[in-house]
Amino acid sequence: MRAPVAITGAGLLSPLGIGREATMGALREGRANIVAPTIFDASLYEMQTAGEVPDFDPKGHLETPKTYLDRCSALTLAACYLAVRDAALAWQEVDPARRSLSHGTACGCLDSLLKVTAKIQQDGARAASPMIFTHALINSPASLAAIEYSVRGPAPTFACGALAGAEAIMYGADVIAAGDADFCMAGGADAMSEALFAAIDDAGGPQGPSAISEGAVTLILESPEKAKARGARVLGTIVGVGLAENEAEALRAAGAEGAEVWARPVDWGYAMGAEMPLRVAVALMTAKGRRVAVTQATGWGAGAVVVEVAP
Repeated sequence: MRAPVAITGAGLLSPLGIGREATMGALREGRANIVAPTIFDASLYEMQTAGEVPDFDPKGHLETPKTYLDRCSALTLAACYLAVRDAALAWQEVDPARRSLSHGTACGCLDSLLKVTAKIQQDGARAASPMIFTHALINSPASLAAIEYSVRGPAPTFACGALAGAEAIMYGADVIAAGDADFCMAGGADAMSEALFAAIDDAGGPQGPSAISEGAVTLILESPEKAKARGARVLGTIVGVGLAENEAEALRAAGAEGAEVWARPVDWGYAMGAEMPLRVAVALMTAKGRRVAVTQATGWGAGAVVVEVAP
């Protein structure tokens, strides 16, 4: 990254709650919604708990009504909706070519994908729903968000497993630092589904965290100059991002010397592609006035985001 990047808004949905206020309340109480799944019957599995977004209804968190949404896409659009309001971002006034979006997901729209493939396997390709098919792709959440906010600038999807959200933040910060967009909606999302739950259960359960969880986070990224010019509140400033084979190398790549390595205050499970954006968003609420290195280590790599959190 070539220059500092301001974070002016955070929209988040996770087992900690929906929005920054609910999340802060859960953090104070030291709790997360790690429960028996409510969106499918988990009684046949050895694993009995998962991290769910509590009481999620997308209808109150969409710019325009939708006839069908996969849960992953619904979470993504809700995170964008919350983020632009948290940032007081008048996105309609920005040239569409100067709007950007950067999204990460480990699994994408599994429920819709399985609906399509199951129908094809049972009745042949002609029986598959064309509408659901368009919602079944790995980049469907980002595509729907780009349509919703008329994004005509860069709008990639990163699908590199649990580090997808970290890659999305890195790309979004680079786009802003390079001056290629006036704002970027950067983050990640993954949804709980029975297929994912069954796969984790078959593998012997989650490795490390208490549970596999879902979530979606969108961070509004802007240059400090543009944020100042529009009178935006800056939650924190990204001063470095690194991806590497292990945590030590990621910290070095992010320029984390002198930064405090931030630790999660509450166990919310593991939110896959939303994990790094969620960690950054929570760090913005819990590390006021500090320079912190937010890290995420997986079996195939690690990421680090260095943030100077506003007082």
